[in-house]
Amino acid sequence: MLTIGTPAGMHLKRWFDADRAYLEKYCDLY
Repeated sequence: MLTIGTPAGMHLKRWFDADRAYLEKYCDLY
């Protein structure tokens, strides 16, 4: 996995966290 310390790693971590939160919220509708 990419190192979280790099700017790209931080961006990806933030993107994955947002995507996971969106999926959890979306799945709660069902």
